[in-house]
Amino acid sequence: MDIAAKKALLSQVRVGHRLLASYYQRIHLLLSDMSHDERLELEYFSWEPKVYHRPAPRLSNVLDCWAWDLLPGVATSYFFLHGSEKKAQRPGDWLLVIDVVTDTAVEDEESESALDFAVSAEEAQSVVRCHLVAPHKKSKVDWFHSVWGEVDWPECTDTPVLKSIDDNKQFYGVGFEIPMEELMGEDSVEILVDKIITFRDAVLPKSK
Repeated sequence: MDIAAKKALLSQVRVGHRLLASYYQRIHLLLSDMSHDERLELEYFSWEPKVYHRPAPRLSNVLDCWAWDLLPGVATSYFFLHGSEKKAQRPGDWLLVIDVVTDTAVEDEESESALDFAVSAEEAQSVVRCHLVAPHKKSKVDWFHSVWGEVDWPECTDTPVLKSIDDNKQFYGVGFEIPMEELMGEDSVEILVDKIITFRDAVLPKSK
C-alpha cells in the first residue's frame, strides 16, 4: 500500500469516527427525549455494553484488552425505571431495557477481526430492541443483577405477548424490535414512545 492509499484509509477512519459521534449523539437524544416523555415517567438507571466490555479502567493495560472494547456503543443496553432502584418493587413498577444494536453481525461473530465477519455490513441490520419487565406482586430484588442479569428475556414480537420470566416472584415481560431506520425521522420519539406504551400496558398487572 503506497502513501496515498494509506492517507486515504486514515481519512476514512477519521470520517468514520465523526459519523459515529454524530450517530451516538442522535441515539442519546432519542433515548433522552423518550425517557422525559411525561406519559412514561421514567428515570435513567444504568447502561451496559451488550456484547463487548466497557473500555478498560485507567490503570489497567488497555493494550491487553480486545480492540472491540473501545467500541462499546456498537451494541449497548440502556436501562430506565418506573419506580425506584432503592426500594422494594411493587405492582405498577416496571423496567425498560433498550438494546441499541448498531450491527447485528457482532452478536453472532466470534472472529476478532471485523474484516473477517461472515455477514457483510450491507447484509447486517441496525435495530433497537426494547424489553419491559414488571412485577405482579411486591418483591425486593436488585433490578440490575437479579432481574436483568438473571431472567430469560421474552422474544421480541410485533404485538405484546406476555411471558412469565419468574413464576415465584411473578415477574412478567414483553419485548419488541424496531429497525433503526424507522427511528431516524422527525417523529422517531413518538413512534418509540407509542410502542413502549402499548407494551407497557400489556405487561403491567390489570387493576381489579
